[in-house]
Amino acid sequence: MVRALSAVTFLEWFGASVGLPLLPVYLEDRGASSVTVGLVVAAYFAAGVLLQYVFGRLVDKVTPAPVLRAGLFVFAIGGLTLALPLTPGLFAISRLLQGAGAGAAEVAALAAVGAVVPAGQRGRAFASIYGSQLAGMAIGPLIGSIIGAFSVTAVFVAGGLISLLAWIPIAMLRSRVGAEALRPAATNIEDDLEVQAAETAATTEESARRSSMARRVLIGSVLTAAAFGLTVGVYETCWTLLLTQRGAANWQV
Repeated sequence: MVRALSAVTFLEWFGASVGLPLLPVYLEDRGASSVTVGLVVAAYFAAGVLLQYVFGRLVDKVTPAPVLRAGLFVFAIGGLTLALPLTPGLFAISRLLQGAGAGAAEVAALAAVGAVVPAGQRGRAFASIYGSQLAGMAIGPLIGSIIGAFSVTAVFVAGGLISLLAWIPIAMLRSRVGAEALRPAATNIEDDLEVQAAETAATTEESARRSSMARRVLIGSVLTAAAFGLTVGVYETCWTLLLTQRGAANWQV
């Protein structure tokens, strides 16, 4: 299951990053200002911020599999619409769809790992998911620049189609291990019962201490993620424009 979800994540982010380096130039060629470029790029992340928690609650109710499939479909639609002859501002809608789809797929994949993989192996499983994400983002821009040498529009068509290929690992997963592959395993239910029993036996003071520690850990994690996300968002908006202003070709970008 982890291998299948890693393949899904790789293809999704491969498709997402194929057009990413050329997106600011693509928008500028259609008359977009620097502010519009920033808004279009930011729309992807805004959708993730606003909707990932919603998708997380949905996963808890309907299991990860349908949310994962729907997310991949919405993500691909958002990528394909970038190839349409729209006004620059309307491309923000395409990016919103991409961000919403990516957020749903990421939450579903990670929730499936958390539900099925035993606690002692989750670190490696999560590392596989995130490693596949970075691998897709490492290869995508290079392939996009090669395609962009012939047609920038074709880059976004290719990105959407690559994202649709992520359905193949899901289909293979279901055919090999059945529909229960993305549902919580019984071992995790036992783990939950053990945790509940331990919490019941703990004193009120100990429970308060743990709760306080959990809040501090959560706040620290959120601040770290926010700082990292801010850096990445600024970088992804500006670096293509900076390089092209200095005369870089698409393949160098």
